[in-house]
Amino acid sequence: MRRFLLTLSLLIPALAAGQVYKWIDPDGKVHYADRPVAGVEALGVPVQKSPPPQSKPIPGQASPGPYTQFEIVAPTDNATLRDAEGNVQVGLLLDPALMEGHRLQILTDGAPASGDVPGTQLRISGLPLGSHQLQAQIIDAGGTPIASSSIVHFHLRKPDSL
Repeated sequence: MRRFLLTLSLLIPALAAGQVYKWIDPDGKVHYADRPVAGVEALGVPVQKSPPPQSKPIPGQASPGPYTQFEIVAPTDNATLRDAEGNVQVGLLLDPALMEGHRLQILTDGAPASGDVPGTQLRISGLPLGSHQLQAQIIDAGGTPIASSSIVHFHLRKPDSL
C-alpha cells in the first residue's frame, strides 16, 4: 500500500504535465517521472485538459457584457440624498452607446423600476425615505440581462429644516 501511494504521489504532478515516463534502474527499482531519461518507456497515460474555469457573475458586481463601460455615476455609492417626495436623479455611464435590440432597465431594491429607461439620465420618483439600492441592467431583445452595473447604495432622508 505504501509503495502504491508513493507511486501515485509521483504520478499526479506528471499527469498534469501531460506525459509519464517509467524506467527500471540497475538495482531493479521502478521509477516514474514527468521528464524522459535515457532508456525510459513513455507510458500512454491519457491526460484530459480541463477547460478554464468559468467566472460566474457575483450578484451586485459589475458585468459590462459587450460594453467597455457600464456604471451608475449618480448617485454615488453610500450617498445621502435629501428629498421629501422621494425623487432621485440617476446618471449612467455607457460606452459604446446602447446597441441595436438592447434596452436599459433600472432595479430599485432588486425590483425593476417601471418601464424601460429612455436614456442615460433619469429621475426615479416616489421612493420612501430610508436606505436603498440601485442597479442598472442592459436587456437583450429576448428579455435576458446581458450586462449589469455594480450595486449603488444610497440613503434618502428628509430635507434639513430651515
